[in-house]
Order: sequence, then structure tokens, then C-alpha cells
Amino acid sequence: MRLIWVRHGETEGNRQRRYVGHWDDPLNERGRQQARKVAERLSREPVSAIYTSDLCRAEETASVIAAHHPSVPVQVTPLLRECAFGEWEGRTYDEIAANGEMHLQRWYDDPWCVSPPGGECLQEMEQRISLWLEALAVRHGSGDTVVAVAHTGPIRLFHAKWVKRNPRELWDFSLPHGEVWAVRRRGDGWEVEPWNPS
Repeated sequence: MRLIWVRHGETEGNRQRRYVGHWDDPLNERGRQQARKVAERLSREPVSAIYTSDLCRAEETASVIAAHHPSVPVQVTPLLRECAFGEWEGRTYDEIAANGEMHLQRWYDDPWCVSPPGGECLQEMEQRISLWLEALAVRHGSGDTVVAVAHTGPIRLFHAKWVKRNPRELWDFSLPHGEVWAVRRRGDGWEVEPWNPS
């Protein structure tokens, strides 16, 4: 199975460097342009399925991609949501640090076990991504190309946990808005695939 991760287009919250998490921030004009660009890049791919987070910035990006694949329905799931940032939702790093720098530093040092106030730690996000991957393995075979439109958190987590198999590499990978990252299932693991649009 080939899995193409897509990070949704930019939102105003992203542009202002806010923690948007579960905050349902729509695409801005630049984000819509990014969605159109990535949709064109994927237009000639033999897409078998399109999955997306149920947050509107991801759904909107997925719908633009799906317009090039009219026979492929978009399957919406909360399992692909960004990490829930709780009380940090909608705030910038500086705003959070002004009142809770110690907690913010603990979260950066160990996001797998430390959660934002009222939010979720990465172990919780890992559980839902695992559920989604298990369902994916049941539904799709070796010849399928699956597109997943998600957020930086789930994509980083997948890179660290399932590709590198090293949680310490969480912050070592970042995918820009409206970009793609392809991996292929190999045995019980995943390997990065050079991006070669058809």
C-alpha cells in the first residue's frame, strides 16, 4: 500500500503562528491556493481512497483534491485530527509562555506524556492514529494508493513512530502547508518513497 500524506493548506491561525489544534480554523487565500496546487500535483495519481481529518481546513483541502478524482469519495474521520491543545488553542507561543513557560517547556521536552492544560498528550493521539492505520490495513491492499489529508501533529507522529521508530525524532520532521509526503508499506513497517508525480 502506498500512503500519501498531505498537510492541509494555511489558515490565518497558522499564519499568525497560533496553536490551532482542534480550533476549526478555515483556509485563508494562500491556503486555498496551496490546496489547488497540491490537487493538481495529485491529479494524475491512481488514487484509491481519500481520508481527511474532520476539521474544516483539512476537509476543504481534501475536497479540492477529490475534485480531480470524482469516483473516489472523501472519507472524513476525527482520528486524523491535530493534537488537542486545550487552553492553548488559538494562542501564540509567546502568549502561552507569558503565563505558563514551565508547562510549555515540559510539553516540548516530553509531549508523549505531558499534555497542554485540558488537551491531549501524544500517547492519546497515537492511539487514534493507530486505530486509523489498523482500519486502513483491513480496507486496502498492496496495489492501493491512499491519500490522507491531516495536520503537522499526526504527520510528525507517524514519521517518528512508524517510519523512524524513534519517538525522540518527533521534532526532526516538518511538512509545509499544502505539501505531500509519500510512504509505502513494507512488511510490518513503512518506508519513505521518493515523490515522483505520474
